[in-house]
Amino acid sequence: MEYVYKLNLPALDDVLIPGCYKILMSRNGMTDKNNTQYIYSARNFLKPSWRKFNGLDWNTLILFYKGDYKGGIHKDSQDMLLKGAINWIISGHSLMEFWEEEDIRQNQILVNDQFENDITLYDTNVRPSKKYILKVGAYLINASVPHRATGIGKRFSASLRSEQTGNFTWKELVDKFQNYIETN
Repeated sequence: MEYVYKLNLPALDDVLIPGCYKILMSRNGMTDKNNTQYIYSARNFLKPSWRKFNGLDWNTLILFYKGDYKGGIHKDSQDMLLKGAINWIISGHSLMEFWEEEDIRQNQILVNDQFENDITLYDTNVRPSKKYILKVGAYLINASVPHRATGIGKRFSASLRSEQTGNFTWKELVDKFQNYIETN
């Protein structure tokens, strides 16, 4: 089973309330940092028809900017409230690497003030078990396993999150999105 699936979804601009895409895109490149994130309530930006897309309550929208920057190995949710996310790559590319649990070790815990919870970073001497290059488009991402995102070029992405994804196994979540998964 894969950790990333390309989705046949509209562009991010088409799922947001008119005018919101321009507001969000104004954040792109407005920083001297090569690694920045902005966190929003998805309800403030999503069209009503997308707030419960595919039967899930989408509650958080996160924008990530990684300008030729390699992130840390992490899981998006330690308590498994988040199993998956829909990520739109808006510009640039992303290298997504995934590791098996037995191949990593805890390195340090960082406090993330934006979420007011701890994020654990991991370390390993083992190569990732899976690698994906994500180009412009939408993807279903397994956020519950150790992974690292690297921005290639000026990668700007948006991640739509629902805590309800934690109610499913990864296989069940993939099955739930089967009608949207692109088959080459």
